[in-house]
Amino acid sequence: MAVTLQLLQDQVGKKKAHYVTQETVNEINRLIEDPDYGEEFLDQYISYFNILDETSAWGTKKYINALKFFCLVEGGHSLVNAYVKVFPHRLEARYAKGQGKSDMGGEASRYNASKLVNEIRKVASVPVQLIHRHLLHEAIMVNAKLM
Repeated sequence: MAVTLQLLQDQVGKKKAHYVTQETVNEINRLIEDPDYGEEFLDQYISYFNILDETSAWGTKKYINALKFFCLVEGGHSLVNAYVKVFPHRLEARYAKGQGKSDMGGEASRYNASKLVNEIRKVASVPVQLIHRHLLHEAIMVNAKLM
């Protein structure tokens, strides 16, 4: 499934379409093919897109990186492994200093605690009560009939 620029711009709406570039579409298409992300990445990209409305200072590139990191961590990767997968050039810089992946725990933890990653986490953690609100209503109606 290949996403097009027009399709993605239509999905995010006219007011936000300027955030979506061909480079963004190419990156999303690449991630859709990556088993660590899959087609669900597109859904998450669109679902959490309102985060960019809060501050345009983050920009699309930072948003995609934070979303990639969040998806990997939620998928069971360690903070360091997720961080290295999103920012491989930072691991290369560590190697150049004679350090390794094991020395990146602090960086990964700080990134995990960043405002952008936490905004994504906040939007992603919709309370269970809201998701299953219809079941609560049905249960109340059944309970009322039993009385």
